[in-house]
Amino acid sequence: GINILHRRSKLIVLTSNPEFTISPGWIAKGIDNASRIAHEQGAQKLFVLGGASVYRACLPYATAMVLTHVHTRLQGTYFFPNFSQDEWRITKEQYHSKDKQHKYAFTISWYSRKDHGTEIKLLNPNI
Repeated sequence: GINILHRRSKLIVLTSNPEFTISPGWIAKGIDNASRIAHEQGAQKLFVLGGASVYRACLPYATAMVLTHVHTRLQGTYFFPNFSQDEWRITKEQYHSKDKQHKYAFTISWYSRKDHGTEIKLLNPNI
């Protein structure tokens, strides 16, 4: 949940829910608003934890990604957006086998964009 995120120093939550509040942190109504808040707060990097639509919106600006690839087929409605493997290189991979804590084997992959843009990182919160 959101409590895990509090270990990060500054949180900006992108939401269209007018009832949502967070303390400490800021609410942003869109990507541009979140970027402006981050800049005003002196952030050097942005770390993005999706939903699918947020990942899709931020992917063109990302310079790095940390993705968890689960080694099974799962049913679902939303997935991380497709991206061109030609634009990214894997800089590190870490395999985890199925065990008592993990129902499926998975690999955590660190990607770096071959042609850097704005410093935004997309993180999978499951790691």
